Amino acid sequence: ITKRYETYEGRDHLVVPAVILAEGVHNDLYYPSDELSRFVDAWNGIPVPVQHPERDGMPIPANSPDVLETQAIGRFFNAEFDENKLKGEIWIDIEKAKKIAPEILDIIQSDGKLEVSTGLFLDEDFIPGVWNDETYEATVRNYRPDHVALLPGSVGACSWDDGCGIRDNNMEGGDNDLDESIETIDQLKDEDVLKDKGKKFAIFSKIAKAFGFKAQELSH
Repeated sequence: ITKRYETYEGRDHLVVPAVILAEGVHNDLYYPSDELSRFVDAWNGIPVPVQHPERDGMPIPANSPDVLETQAIGRFFNAEFDENKLKGEIWIDIEKAKKIAPEILDIIQSDGKLEVSTGLFLDEDFIPGVWNDETYEATVRNYRPDHVALLPGSVGACSWDDGCGIRDNNMEGGDNDLDESIETIDQLKDEDVLKDKGKKFAIFSKIAKAFGFKAQELSH
């Protein structure tokens, strides 16, 4: 799978492959392969905001009118489970991306590393253990997907080094075939914009446990 253009709901979209979760220990929680492979279709159509939505310092669901309007720039489609990973495509509304987070297009244009992070509801068993020499506090199951966040300037719990992020499925990064096409749609921002804005994005340090909601990312 590689980058391409599609028209969706009458709007130009840039479609990019992504790995959003992999079996392993993320934020001290174990995500088993057998659970990742259940209800894969439930991930189709969920919003793609830039950073996790929050209110008063706490994570909130992305499927609300204000978040969809001001923070979401696309949707996640064509989910599949392969090689112990949840994969699919992020469909980016180009016009919304230019208004909300033009640095996203900069990163994709330059084949940079763009991290992602899942926001989901789940259940913990509170039983600690060890997976591949990594200790964890609990195994998590019964995932109810809410969104896949793009994290420019931040690192996801299932990070690029773990095999996640926006990337071609060959895991070697992308190609440059779309560079010229993106530039013809709009003049992209200078690379310094990415550096400045990336530093300003807040990183969640807590989760809304009362609601069973997880915003899966790590700070630097």
